[in-house]
Amino acid sequence: MQKVGATKDLKIDDVRPVGAGPLDIPGRSVAVPTHGHTSGHAAFHLPDSHVVITGDALLTAHPTSPFDGPRLCPWFFAHSLQDAQAALDALEVLDADVVLPGHGDPLRMPVAEAVGIARRHAHDSGYDPSRKA
Repeated sequence: MQKVGATKDLKIDDVRPVGAGPLDIPGRSVAVPTHGHTSGHAAFHLPDSHVVITGDALLTAHPTSPFDGPRLCPWFFAHSLQDAQAALDALEVLDADVVLPGHGDPLRMPVAEAVGIARRHAHDSGYDPSRKA
């Protein structure tokens, strides 16, 4: 078996925080902090296009999950279960009706509706209040 370093701690020296407001890049996306999957995770909202790139904060499928549809990443991939669930609050208020997840197919639905479905299925993704990540 080849080791690829997935469990190795990495040190990155040149990390800079993303400022508030639109980024100076095509699409003028806005970074939305969605800590939980990782401590520095961010989604990207493209307000003019009504699109949100959720990364691993909100998925539509995952190889370890028995169901498809909006959901949190499986609990064992979250640095913080509480933060992963709180990240849904940041996504829910965005004006977006196209969700581009880190895993699964794109979803044409208001992101607030997708967040509601993910919350209802949080337990199915292993989010149990008694479990600590």
